[in-house]
Amino acid sequence: MSTPYKRLIFVLIDGAPFDVLNDLVQTGDLPAIAELAAAGNGVKQAVTCFPSTTGPAYIPYFMGLFPGSANLPGYRWLSRTHYSKGSRWTRPGICSYNGREALGFDADLPEQPTWFDHFPSSCNILNLLTKGCARQDNVTRWKKPFLYAFGHYLHNWKWADDVAGRALVEAARAGRDFVACAFNGVDGHSHGNHARGEKTLASYQTIDRAIAKARSVLRHNGQLEETLWVIGSDHGHSRTHTHLDAADILKAMGFSCLYYPLIWRQRADCAVMVSGNGMCHIYFRNDDDWIERTAWESPNARRATEGLLREDGIDFVAGRTADGTVVVQTKDGQGKIKQRSGSYSYEFLGQDPLACGELSNVNERELLVRTFDSPRPDAAMQLSQLFRAERSGDLLVSAKEGFDLRGRWEWPHHHSTHGALNPAQMFVPVIFSHPLQANRFRTADVFPTTLRLFGKTAEDGIDGKALD
Repeated sequence: MSTPYKRLIFVLIDGAPFDVLNDLVQTGDLPAIAELAAAGNGVKQAVTCFPSTTGPAYIPYFMGLFPGSANLPGYRWLSRTHYSKGSRWTRPGICSYNGREALGFDADLPEQPTWFDHFPSSCNILNLLTKGCARQDNVTRWKKPFLYAFGHYLHNWKWADDVAGRALVEAARAGRDFVACAFNGVDGHSHGNHARGEKTLASYQTIDRAIAKARSVLRHNGQLEETLWVIGSDHGHSRTHTHLDAADILKAMGFSCLYYPLIWRQRADCAVMVSGNGMCHIYFRNDDDWIERTAWESPNARRATEGLLREDGIDFVAGRTADGTVVVQTKDGQGKIKQRSGSYSYEFLGQDPLACGELSNVNERELLVRTFDSPRPDAAMQLSQLFRAERSGDLLVSAKEGFDLRGRWEWPHHHSTHGALNPAQMFVPVIFSHPLQANRFRTADVFPTTLRLFGKTAEDGIDGKALD
């Protein structure tokens, strides 16, 4: 197809919920972003991936893959294949991207092209996923560790936002073919206060001013109309009033636990890996090893599921049976998701966990339509994809709004949470400067859509589907 575009600029607003950004656009508080939204038929409502957390939720945008397909299922994980045979203290056996191991994020991704591979020249700004980006084009690589440490421990992300904004304007001036710019202030300030706090809203204003300046540069250089802008978020946020600790819950049931930062417990019964603090993977050791996945029937027989669901803050527990059926269990009901040849079926007992009714042989798009307005949006797809990963847990636990799952070791104290599979944390805004009719889609669909708008073809085997 012929295309008017020569340049893609992707702005990732880490931690921007759909309703917050959409409200700010509608009220005129973000005029530059509103102008882009108007060109693209409004702020689109998209569902992110599970877990809805930084890192894994970048992958759908940059690669068109779900975290399960990429075998990078969380902010923390354990690899059954490598834990016993490789290192027990770091990757490839066990991993937490909180700290220096974030530098190895790209190494944990599959050998699959990213946006960086599809464009002749690129520039990366404070974005975690840099696979395919030349080292010299990762222009903030030396500043990023200091900016992140300053923002995280002092709950002040203004410095990071200002650096990203200036670098975005310079990248526009340099005329790079692809620019990826991540703004982290919205997420950091949301954790420190909430998604509509004063500092959080100031971060949105900083982003809008940077976009306005970059567009002014492009206009001056005669490049405005040939530049496609995409703005997206990796996850939403919801206020937190109660901090649970998943490891403590399991220990109270008699399980000894391996978890960060206490990762030397080699004889532990289970491992707990929390992501975004709103969800966690739980792995069960099989005799003297961790290699084989533990099917749903085993922890269920040991009453682990029942014990977890006794906690008021646990929304659901999911697992996979010996025959591959995905089970989602709440206090009031149980759903079963079966996949065969690209079609999905769903049945339930008791109260319907997905609030969508039974489904029979529906495709992936229909599955999204039927479950989009569920209290657990797109859960049938998101749970299925996450269990594809060798690094995924035997049980997946998602917290209710208002709760998180990492109590003792959450420092600095968080007042807002993401990672879980609920509307506040799963619904994110996506803005194209190109007029698209599509709405209510998955973030994995953005990757093939942008490539199509540049006359490029996405690779076979990705999860996303190009939008009209």
